[in-house]
Amino acid sequence: MIDCQEMVRQFRMGRSDRAIARDLSAGRNTVAMYKAVAKARGWLAQEGPVPSLDEINKAFQRDQEDQNPAVCGPVSTVAVHEETVKALRREGVEMMAIWQILRDSHGFTGSYSAVRRFVRKLEPCTPEAFVRIETKPGEEAQVDFGFAGKFKDPRDGKFRKAWIFLMTLSWSRHQYAEIVFDQKVESGVRYIKRNALAGREFRDINHGNEHLQAWVVETAGVRIHGTTHEKPLERFHDTEKAKLRPLPPTRYEVGVWKQVKLHPDCHVVFDYAYYSAPHRLVGQTLMIRATAKKVELYHNHEHVAVHSRAAVRGERKTILDHLPPAKVQGLMPVPQRVREEAALIGPYTGKLVDQLLGDRPVDRLRGAQGIVSMARKHGAVRLEKACRRALCFDDVQYRTVLNILRKGLESEPLPDEEFASNPLPKTSIHARSAQEFRAYS
Repeated sequence: MIDCQEMVRQFRMGRSDRAIARDLSAGRNTVAMYKAVAKARGWLAQEGPVPSLDEINKAFQRDQEDQNPAVCGPVSTVAVHEETVKALRREGVEMMAIWQILRDSHGFTGSYSAVRRFVRKLEPCTPEAFVRIETKPGEEAQVDFGFAGKFKDPRDGKFRKAWIFLMTLSWSRHQYAEIVFDQKVESGVRYIKRNALAGREFRDINHGNEHLQAWVVETAGVRIHGTTHEKPLERFHDTEKAKLRPLPPTRYEVGVWKQVKLHPDCHVVFDYAYYSAPHRLVGQTLMIRATAKKVELYHNHEHVAVHSRAAVRGERKTILDHLPPAKVQGLMPVPQRVREEAALIGPYTGKLVDQLLGDRPVDRLRGAQGIVSMARKHGAVRLEKACRRALCFDDVQYRTVLNILRKGLESEPLPDEEFASNPLPKTSIHARSAQEFRAYS
C-alpha cells in the first residue's frame, strides 16, 4: 500500500517523480497524479502540517469523480464523438463497426483500441463464462439467418423485408454472407448486423450485397480472430479449402419434425392426412420427419415407417404389414372366394378369373372382383360370352372384358376354333411346284 503522506513529504523536499516512485514502489503515473492533487490544494508549500492520510485519499477520490484532467490523464480522442458513439450503441452497432464509421464519416484518426476503451467506460459489464467447441478443418459450418431490415428491390423499386444468410466455417472462421428477400431459418446474425450493416445506408439490396461481400473479404476475412489469433481468410486458403467436398448433386430436402401419437387404428395424423405405423406401437409417441415428397416415422430414434406424402387432405397411407394380422383378413377379400363366385357364373368366367389370379393374386385381386361384379350390371350370360371371347384372344384383363361388354362384342362370331388351334403349316412362297409351272411353258 502506498504511503501517501510520505509521498507529500518528498514532494515538499523537491525530489523527482522517478526517485519517489522508486523509493515507494509506486508507478510514475501514480506519483504524477498524487502530485497534481497536492499542487492543486497547496500541499507542496513547506510551511504547514502534512495533511492526514484520510484527507489525501478523499481529495484524490473526489478529483477522480470530477474527471479532473490533472488526475485522470489526457481526454480520450473519442470524446468529441461521444453522442455519435452512444447513438450507434443504442442501435446495437459493435465497437469495430463504430471505429470504421468514425473513420469513414467523421474524420476520426484514432485507433480501434481507443474506441474500445471509451465504450467500455460507457458500458461497464460483467464477463460471462462459456464453453468452446473445437472442430477439424472442413468438418463443420454454422449457419445463421436473421432479419436485416428493409431494402429496396431493384426489380420494382419497392422496399421489402430482407434477411441475412451467413455461413461460417467453424475451423477457419471464414464466412459467406448474402442479403436475400426469402427467409428460410430464424437465428441470430448479430456480428454481421452490427459490424457490416448497422449505421450505413444502401441504395438497394444489390448495393447492400456488394458492400457485404467486400466486407467479408476485406474486413472480416483479414482481421485477427479473437479465438484463433489468425486471419480467417488465410486459414481458409492455407488449410480448410482443400478439406471441403463438392456439393451433393441433389438439393437437400428440408424436413419438418413433429411429435405425434399412434392411434388405435394404427395411423398417426399429420397435416390433415393419415399414415400407418406398426400396430405394436399403438398409444405411443412417435416423431415424424416430413419433406415435400415423403413422411418418415421414428420411435426412440428407430426408423419404423416411410410413406409417400399425401396429395390431398384426408388421404390415408396404409401399409398392410402395419396392421394386426387378424384384422387384415377382414379387410381383404380371399382370392379363393372370388374364384368360387366366378365359377358359379360360368366356366369361361371361372377360367378367366383363375388365370388372372394365377400371377400376382394380391395385385390383381381387385380386377378379378370387378369382373365378377359385372354380372350384376350386364348379366351372367353376357359376362360368360365376354370372358369366352377374351380367352379366345388370350387377353385376360379387366379392361378387356369391360370393353367387350360396353361395345356389345360378346356375341360377335369367333374365329374357327379348330383353325385357331391347328393353324396351316408353313409353306413355300409358291403353292405349286416348279415342275407344274414348266408343264404350262
